[in-house]
Amino acid sequence: QRSEDVQGAALELTSALRSPNVKGRWGEVNLKRIIEFAGLTENCDFDLQVTTETDEGRFRPDCVITIPGSRRLIIDSKAPIDSYLDALKATDEKQKEQALLEHLKKVKSHIDQLSKKDYASRFKLNDQVVDGVILFIPIEGALSMALERDPDLLEYAFSKNIVLTFPTSLLAILKGLAMTIQQAEIAKNIDEIQTNAVE
Repeated sequence: QRSEDVQGAALELTSALRSPNVKGRWGEVNLKRIIEFAGLTENCDFDLQVTTETDEGRFRPDCVITIPGSRRLIIDSKAPIDSYLDALKATDEKQKEQALLEHLKKVKSHIDQLSKKDYASRFKLNDQVVDGVILFIPIEGALSMALERDPDLLEYAFSKNIVLTFPTSLLAILKGLAMTIQQAEIAKNIDEIQTNAVE
């Protein structure tokens, strides 16, 4: 009975994640949890769903992280799950290969779409420079599967100024970033103490 309950719950979750709204929101929630786990604080170190209006329309990345030195890091979460799940469920090699090709196509499409948004030029607010744009895929296996099918995928993304990440690699990047922000805050506090002492 327990086994059937678990299997039923897994099927319901899989079905739910095929819904664009559900998988989009799920990816955003995962992204926020990783950022907070890395030690960054919302509305201080990072902001979610930041909107900018341009002549070409409205642009709203999932997250904008503020880095000391008037710099920014932009993160967009995408969850290409459908074809990934199809590849996992495939019963023969032909079906699996077709699903893998479709999955790779979707990941590349997300890279291309993100590149076309040109966040580096659209988010130069108050002389702040965009340091990089990260495409976050919340399922490690989904990105690994695409990389297995095309080992040059990382280079393809780099050529378009996009960094591909999954949960553990994003966490590693953000941990290093959190230390940089913390050290900058300490240095700022020391400068303020010295200035006040002189006065």
